[in-house]
Amino acid sequence: MLVHQLIEQGEKDAVAFQGNPNITYRQLQEMVGFYRDFLYQQGIRVGKTVGSNLCTVIWLLLVWVLLLCRLIQILLCVRYYILPKTRKWST
Repeated sequence: MLVHQLIEQGEKDAVAFQGNPNITYRQLQEMVGFYRDFLYQQGIRVGKTVGSNLCTVIWLLLVWVLLLCRLIQILLCVRYYILPKTRKWST
């Protein structure tokens, strides 16, 4: 399944990314549409090779690292704060 398919299948008012502010699937679809339309207006079509400068590559790498850190933070929160509360300890 491709990323755009996941975004399209999400419930419109459900939260896709938690943060300040939260981003819903509807807002995410609008953002993707904005960038899609912008790239189309610039003449970029399916199958066309697109280059990027080094600053953009570094910025994208930084975004991926920050998203990965956020994912790790969420997983640790689930592991140490949520799961222990749901377990029933036998005495």
